[in-house]
Amino acid sequence: MHKEKCFVKITLQTEIVEDNDQQLTCVEANGEWFQSNSQSVIRFIERIEDQPEVSTMITIKPEKITIKRSGAVEMTQQFMRQKKTEHMYRHPYGAIHVETYTERIDYQPLTPTRAGELVLHYTTKLNQQAERQHKVRLTIEEDNR
Repeated sequence: MHKEKCFVKITLQTEIVEDNDQQLTCVEANGEWFQSNSQSVIRFIERIEDQPEVSTMITIKPEKITIKRSGAVEMTQQFMRQKKTEHMYRHPYGAIHVETYTERIDYQPLTPTRAGELVLHYTTKLNQQAERQHKVRLTIEEDNR
């Protein structure tokens, strides 16, 4: 992408599997994409029916992905290939300690001819409980407004 900043359309699909239970969510939003020599940054606001807004910023660097959410929930989660990271997830009902182990990170940057895509495969343990499998797919398309 030759531009350093542009408006984008975001599709964020999340799949969580715990035991035999599967949760699927999909969020669509408009946002901004910034590119520098060392990183890509995506900012958008999650608006889910009957829930307060959450501002999300995703920073993509070669060695790690950082997702920072603020508003109705607060967290800063880092993903590094084949590494364990920890963070606190704060919401109106309390806080949850989260251990994350990142299995895979696949990133294709946004280009003039192709949508960008970030795919994360990881496991989490919430407050030392059972492990949950996660797959997150973030699609980024230029919004020519």
